[in-house]
Amino acid sequence: MFVLNYKQKVMKNLNPRSISQFLRQNWFPTSLIAMFFLAFIRQDVSLNFQVSPKSSPMAMEAPLEKPTFHQMGIGSFSTILSSAAMKAPVSRAKPVAKPVPAKFEGSFVERFAGVAKDEQNKFGIPASIILASGILLSEMGTSAIVAEAQNFFMLPCTQKWDGDSMEIDGACFRWYGSAWESFRDHSLFLAKNATPKNNSLTSWANAIEDLGWTDLKSKHILYVVNKYDLDKFDK
Repeated sequence: MFVLNYKQKVMKNLNPRSISQFLRQNWFPTSLIAMFFLAFIRQDVSLNFQVSPKSSPMAMEAPLEKPTFHQMGIGSFSTILSSAAMKAPVSRAKPVAKPVPAKFEGSFVERFAGVAKDEQNKFGIPASIILASGILLSEMGTSAIVAEAQNFFMLPCTQKWDGDSMEIDGACFRWYGSAWESFRDHSLFLAKNATPKNNSLTSWANAIEDLGWTDLKSKHILYVVNKYDLDKFDK
């Protein structure tokens, strides 16, 4: 009953005249309270606007996808073909591969010069062309396909291929038990499919480019032959 009478008394005294009189008598503290209240509201709105993830369109962008090994193909050409005349990229869609350590340059030629010479004697393919193709397509023997499948020439699976194979990032490649098997199959592949006009290095390089199983260009092959003096193994 006391509480009810108190509420009625308060509501009776709470009229526009009494409110106006209260504000005139207490204008200074009332103004301070109003200023602090407005400042608090503005700060809260500013914070909400800054931390909201919708305030920046960059927050909705998806991350860039990394290229797969299959997309990289033989981008290592740009590493080996480093002269001013060969600076044009092989393909704009292919990223630049990591540089091949210089220590692999001499060891690759020393390891496979004899094999390339034997293939030349048996199939008539210049040893320098075989070595240059192997250097480019296997990244001096350091490529992932070599590590996984002993495939030094990136030979893909075909309808006529009945040997072992391995799928790497969605692409099917021929699998070999040794490096020698890879070199021999490469010689057989060229002997059956390549059609050089004559036995010159240029004709063989052009014939390999025309086969088109990779992005290997004749100018790349000839450049590597000259760079590493590989034609000495043709004699």
